[in-house]
Amino acid sequence: MAKYSPNIDNVQSLIKDLRQIIEQARGQVAATANYELTMMYWHIGKRINSDILDNERAEYGQEIVATVSRQLQEEYGSKGFDEKNLRRMVKFASQFPDERRWCAISIMTHHLNP
Repeated sequence: MAKYSPNIDNVQSLIKDLRQIIEQARGQVAATANYELTMMYWHIGKRINSDILDNERAEYGQEIVATVSRQLQEEYGSKGFDEKNLRRMVKFASQFPDERRWCAISIMTHHLNP
């Protein structure tokens, strides 16, 4: 029985196509992950702003944000949940109070800059 020996050009073409599939999938995964992280930050900021700060900059709010930050860091690690980042999330949600508007901007930006 003769062994099949693939044509080197066919193998190179296959590898090229597989690379394209892999890179496209990785790009989609990154875009989806970035979108979901951004939405998580927006929701966290909105909840802190509406539930804790009551849409105001109350003095006690600073203490509560610090407490929330410590508790989130204990459970999820220090990356991303420090007090400074939580305040950024609140600011982000305040600047884009309408989730539908933010989603539309995010989707539009993603399609313009894939």
